[in-house]
This record gives sequence, structure tokens and C-alpha cells, in this order.
Amino acid sequence: RDVFTLLAETGIDGIWLDVPFLRSDFGENFKNEWACTCKFCREKFEEEEGVPFPDKVDWDKENFKRYIQFRYKETEEFIEFVNDTIKRVNPDIKLIVETPAAFTLFSTKCASNPLNYKSISDLTVHELGGPVRKSQIFSQLYFLSYMDFFSATDKGPTWILSYVFKKHKGFKELYKLHGAEIVLFEMNPLTSGDETMSSVVDENFRKVLFSWMEKYKKDIFGFNKIYSKVCVVFSRKTLDFIDRGEYLSEYAYHDMFPGMLMLLNYLGIPHVVVGEDEMEDVNKYDVAIFPSFLCVSEKEREVIENYIRNGGKAIFTGYSSLFDEYGNKLNDFRLKDLFGVSFVRVGDRIYRNKYGDGEVIYIPWTPEGDFIYTVSPWYPDLKVDLKKVQRIGEDFLEDAGIHKLTDFITVESDGIVIPAIFKRGSVYSLRLLNFTGISQENSVPRRINVRIKFKLEEGVKVKKVIFLPYLGDKEEFSFKTLDGFLIIEAPLSYMNIFTICTFK
Repeated sequence: RDVFTLLAETGIDGIWLDVPFLRSDFGENFKNEWACTCKFCREKFEEEEGVPFPDKVDWDKENFKRYIQFRYKETEEFIEFVNDTIKRVNPDIKLIVETPAAFTLFSTKCASNPLNYKSISDLTVHELGGPVRKSQIFSQLYFLSYMDFFSATDKGPTWILSYVFKKHKGFKELYKLHGAEIVLFEMNPLTSGDETMSSVVDENFRKVLFSWMEKYKKDIFGFNKIYSKVCVVFSRKTLDFIDRGEYLSEYAYHDMFPGMLMLLNYLGIPHVVVGEDEMEDVNKYDVAIFPSFLCVSEKEREVIENYIRNGGKAIFTGYSSLFDEYGNKLNDFRLKDLFGVSFVRVGDRIYRNKYGDGEVIYIPWTPEGDFIYTVSPWYPDLKVDLKKVQRIGEDFLEDAGIHKLTDFITVESDGIVIPAIFKRGSVYSLRLLNFTGISQENSVPRRINVRIKFKLEEGVKVKKVIFLPYLGDKEEFSFKTLDGFLIIEAPLSYMNIFTICTFK
């Protein structure tokens, strides 16, 4: 406390906590990754949990499972303690927390759940390996799945530390594309040219990029709130208690979740990530997708049932709800009444079930798994079967009926375009990222033409549209409205930002 108090008393603007989690040896396979096992932590655990401190890694023991959850709580209590301490000295000082954690096994090992940090800090910043060299398009989509997740942790514009290695051929072209990917999500790029975090990829381009971002910062930043009618719900408990920190886990949730985000981006469906600790937030969205959501508590069951009963549409895949909140396998789906089928009677078909005013779609297999393992983003030199990828996408649209539920935006083109929408008051920021033509040999997207149909909310009219191309200058742009839709036709190179000013 004294250290943080003294720091705050200096009058500095903020304090940056660099990857806060406790580390010590615990378990043969997780050296330097499990949280602290010192005397004080042992005593605190036993006092709060009422069970003995675990003496080894044993996922079948209740006290070890409680220890897994205890570690997250300890990390978050530490961050909250620092935040409270410095703000007692200076209410205006900012606490910035950096973490590389997302939907990966690293989160389990190091007890870091950044989705919970936005309520106990002012800003979360991120670190990610990034596309270190030119790679297939699906490696880029995998990177975007992290950006999706990171966006859900933030309360405002933030940074991401990533890497584009100068030692690889074509790094300048990749750096330019990489900058567009990051700006798409309203973030600032801190990109290193090597493993040291200190190398500049291309000093001249960095000046161009940062100057453009500074010039148009009001058009790029300050929206904060992603606008969508679709959410994807993340289950930390499934990551922890099903994957158990193992890459070769049977259900591989650490692949399933990003696989769904990749699939949605590939299909051009904007979405928001919602954490299980904020499950009530699903009520803000028309559609909630629960990919391989295996671990479900009784409390979560009630929230999900109420959401659907009140008109929500939910999509579940794989063995969703077959386990309790500690990863113990149940005799039947906890959500069997919603699915309209019991576990022992599941067949090779889609189950559609009306429930209250809403609807449930249960897909017994994992389209997200089919997608991510077909494109294998970890192997940038892999030649992907694009026809199979397209078939997986089309099947998911048909199976889930999701094309009928996400018609608030459509982007017509002859390429691959990823849309993202932000909202600030009555102003929308519609952003399009172009991945057309990206391959192992090319990081420069092919220029295409796009036709956008954006469904306006009832009673809303468009005052004007401002067009800002990536690294270009903004201009007022022509548009049409037809049957409640805003229609924009424009060329697309790397990325476009359309600022849509509306009124009622």
C-alpha cells in the first residue's frame, strides 16, 4: 500500500500494471505458472473456502477446483486494491492493466480473466503475438478473434502490443495491413519488429499511421460501444474445468471459442463477446450464441431460460450444458428442456424448439470446430480447401437460421469483408476490413467494390455520411435510404470508416 500511495502522491497521470498474476512452482507440468502457494495464501484459502489447501494438481478433487477459482479472485482483489489505494490519493489517476490473457490456456494457468477487469480498473491493454510474418488469410482471422475478445474487456480506446518481424520477407506490407486490423477495433497499435518489444517495424510508415490516427482521432476513437444484435457467450469455467490447461483436451474449448468468432467474421456477422460473469447482458441482444458451452450452473440456466422465454434466440453447439460449473459430467443436458431432446436421444440433426416467446437452436456437432480445424490458422503455409470452408459457412447459416436474425447489416461484394459497428449517441461508426486476396505471398488486399445495407432503427433518419478510407482523407459521401435501410456503395482497399450521423 505504501508503494502505490507514494506513486500516486507524485501527481503522475496513471500507473501501468504489467501482467499482474502470482507465479510459483506447483505441479509437474505447470512450472512457474500456477498461482502462489505460500503460507499466507494457504491460510487465506482454507479460511475462505473451508477445505484443505490442495497439495498437488488433481482436477477430480473439489479443493483443487476451488483453488482454481480462488486464484482468479486473488488476482482481481489485488487489482481492485491497487485501484482503490491510488484513487484515495488522487481520484483522477488512472490504473492501466496489461494482460495477454484471452480464451487461451494461459488464462487458466495464470488466473487472468480480463473480462472482469473493466469494473476494477480504468483501462485494459493487451499483448498478442500477432501475424509475425505473411500468412494465409485464416491466420489473420485468428488474430481478429483475439481482437473480438479484447474489445469486450475495454471501456474505451486502448493499446495492443503485437509483433511483425522485420526478418521476414514482405514485413512492410504486412505492417500496413496489421495497422488496419487494429484500427478496425478502435485500438492503438504498439507493434514491435522483433521479440525484444523495442524494434520499430518501419519508422516511416509508423509516422504516417500515427499522424493519420491523430488527425482523425475523433472519427476513429471515442465510440467505445460495439453495436450488434448478436452476442457470443464465453465460458471461463469450460476453459478451466474441461480443458484443464491441456492443449490436447478432449473438447478443446480453447479452439472452439475462437473458431466461432472466426466463422462469424468470415460470414460478415458483427458480434459482441459476453462473459459468463455478465450473463445478464445477453438480454441486450436479439441472438445469443453459446459455442461448446459445456459448463452451466443452475443460476446460469435460469438466466438463459428467462432470456429465451422473453423472446431471445439462442444457438448452442456440441455438448453444451452436459457438465456442471465445476466440470462434473451430468446424466443429461442441464438445458434439455430448452433443447427439446435428452442427451441419450440426440441424433444427427438440428433441434429447433420454441420456448416462451423465444427460440432455441441446438446443433449437436461443432461447426466452430469444423471451421477452425479446416483452416488451421496455426499453420500459415497450409493450403486450405476453400470450397470446404465455404460449405461450412453456408451450412452454419442454414442450420442456425442465423441469416434471418442478422439482417441488420449485409455487405455485398466479390471478396471477403469483415464489418464492425460502433455507436456513440446518435452516431454510428461502420468499419469494413478487406481480406480479399490475402495469402502467404500477399499482404495487400485486392481493391473491390462494396454495397452496404444497414438497417436503421425505427424512426431514425440519416443526416449525413462521412467516408474515411484507411490512411486517406475524409469526405462527405453520397447514400440512399430504402425501406428502412441505409445503402452505401463505395470502393474498398484496406479499410473504410463510415461515420453515419442520424436523428429522429
